[in-house]
Amino acid sequence: MSTLNVANVTDGTTSVPTGYVVNGSCKVWNNIKQTGTQAIQDSFNVSSIADTAVGFTTTTFTSAMNNNVYSITACCEYNSMQGLNTALSSTTTVGIVNLNSAGSYEDRDDTSIQIMGDLA
Repeated sequence: MSTLNVANVTDGTTSVPTGYVVNGSCKVWNNIKQTGTQAIQDSFNVSSIADTAVGFTTTTFTSAMNNNVYSITACCEYNSMQGLNTALSSTTTVGIVNLNSAGSYEDRDDTSIQIMGDLA
């Protein structure tokens, strides 16, 4: 593998320091549909999802994180929601759990995660 060492990246109009790209960019993005047959609707650095249980989806990363100490932002469509939690974080997977207003697991559409941290 070759190493490219540059200070800035440009599209011809806007220039961005490479440190921003390497250190400040989202490392994983995933938007899924949980209802019916679960499906990835859009993603970055995601190899697959698994329907773990009602309301619970596991996302597997294409490229592993450096460790399991990373920042996860999660959101989903709103309709009498109680909460959205993340679980089972590792260097290669993270789980998403949706809860309804009664506190029970419930499938939701447009459930998204974004992960910031260092890739391995």
